[in-house]
Amino acid sequence: MDIKNYIQNNTIGIIFFTNSNFNDLNNKIKDLKHNILFIDSNINNTIIESLNIKCVPLFHIYKNGTIIEEIFGTYPNILDIIRLHF
Repeated sequence: MDIKNYIQNNTIGIIFFTNSNFNDLNNKIKDLKHNILFIDSNINNTIIESLNIKCVPLFHIYKNGTIIEEIFGTYPNILDIIRLHF
């Protein structure tokens, strides 16, 4: 999994750091049908540690290779927030 290539190859890129504790949210995000990269914190410990991620769920939103927003938590309107970027 190459995060740098994902960010560079997508005008809008969303990386979703999550795990199985958030199955309802994970399914809602998958239902958006957008190109969102899922990183499971239980499986990808090396990536999580290298990025100094301290909590999940977490969204990193990139535009043209630059992070423009970071969203922590499970807000009731999280889907609306994500849709704003597409």
